[in-house]
Amino acid sequence: MTINGKITIKDALSYGTKMLSETGNIDVPLLECEILLGYILNIERIKLYLDRDRLLNDSEKEAFLSVLKRRIEYEPVSYITNNKEFMSLSFYVEKGVLIPRPETETLVELILNELKGKKDMSILDICTGSGSIAVSLAYYLKDSKLTAIDKYDVCIKAAKINAEKYNLTDRIEFVKADILNDTITDEKFDCIVSNPPYIKKETLSSLPEDVKNYEPEYALDGGDDGLIFYRKITSIAENNLIDEGLLFFEIGFEQGKDVCEILNKSGKFKNIKVTKDLAGLDRIVTAVKGA
Repeated sequence: MTINGKITIKDALSYGTKMLSETGNIDVPLLECEILLGYILNIERIKLYLDRDRLLNDSEKEAFLSVLKRRIEYEPVSYITNNKEFMSLSFYVEKGVLIPRPETETLVELILNELKGKKDMSILDICTGSGSIAVSLAYYLKDSKLTAIDKYDVCIKAAKINAEKYNLTDRIEFVKADILNDTITDEKFDCIVSNPPYIKKETLSSLPEDVKNYEPEYALDGGDDGLIFYRKITSIAENNLIDEGLLFFEIGFEQGKDVCEILNKSGKFKNIKVTKDLAGLDRIVTAVKGA
């Protein structure tokens, strides 16, 4: 990928937006171009327009064209920049770590609302990934204690980086464990939350290019029916939630009925309900420990 001669910030934005638009599969090409160019120049997006006539030097130009090529090949912007905003916080991500989604903010906001005013809450975050849920909860619930579990070293690494960024390492314990096979803890918690892998194995190949080719399959694959983690985490919650403790699941938009049925069959939960996200889709299942 080349563009001849010296270019200004304005030229780079115009060229990059055109190239991203021509892929046909990038919804907000101008915004993504702004993010990529701002990342290369280490300036905020507003500065791109305040300094739009500034010339890029040769190394800046080549670096911009390099990241633009990566995005045209559908590598997610968050992997290129190692950054994703979530709950008004900045999270480090890298390949091997699921990129936090806006829908998950609905889950975190619901938990914050439910736990508002409660003191010394102990919370278990299962399948923590980047730590976006655990770090956000610890950040906004100032006296809470979190335990965050993941199977993969790359996820534990990223989650620890994010906890350190906000000085939360004294309130978040990170545990490497395979929840499907390991006994994770004997501790009892006030609240358990999870955004587990929930996509049916057979549908993984139909995911968008930037998801199926770059994001980790282990963070997406929920088994043949997409429900394997919900069954396991329900059994964990039976043992590790206090009486009247709260359970929160993020779910796929077609899984509300099935996840509620798993909880009903357990016989250990009450007040089971589904909450929709901002798009009006089923997104969260909540329950209370107790018959």
